[in-house]
Amino acid sequence: LIQVLSYQRQGSGFNFFVPPKGFTAYEAHKRTAGAPLAQVESDVKKYLDTDAFRTAFPTAHSRWMEAAELLWKADSDQELSTIGHKCREAVQEFATALVERDGITDANPDRAKTRDRLSAVIKARGDSIGERQRQLLDALFGYWTASCDLIQRQEHAGQRDGAALVWEDGRRVVFHSALVMYEVARSIPRG
Repeated sequence: LIQVLSYQRQGSGFNFFVPPKGFTAYEAHKRTAGAPLAQVESDVKKYLDTDAFRTAFPTAHSRWMEAAELLWKADSDQELSTIGHKCREAVQEFATALVERDGITDANPDRAKTRDRLSAVIKARGDSIGERQRQLLDALFGYWTASCDLIQRQEHAGQRDGAALVWEDGRRVVFHSALVMYEVARSIPRG
């Protein structure tokens, strides 16, 4: 532990002295103030890159990685619709892998119906978890739905709402498709 402050009592007050090590420690603390948020982002990426995730969801992982790589290319503004398409494929493959992994027989057979498919998985697994976790899964379903709507908009180049896509739209769908897969995969127990 670095001593960052010393003081002496003088009459009714105190005289404080901050040595150079104290200023260095303060600067280091300020530089890492954003570290927890960066760590969360890093944890999501690391989890998606684990052997466990890549083995359980190989096509979802591959499509998401393709979208992420397109996002960071110099000409990514030319690939915004393709980024949306890759993210859409990623979430479709993810939901399909969950259905297959857990042997859910009453799920909608259409791969494009990710809401129906995820809902069937949550319904099948809901009884095996506690009430609080079930509430989280219900909220995640809402997040999944909103993320899929953004992805759909991205894939269709924003034509339905008349707003042109920008790089931030691409970043948003890559980030949220990763985050929603991360949370769902970690929150739904294996069947």
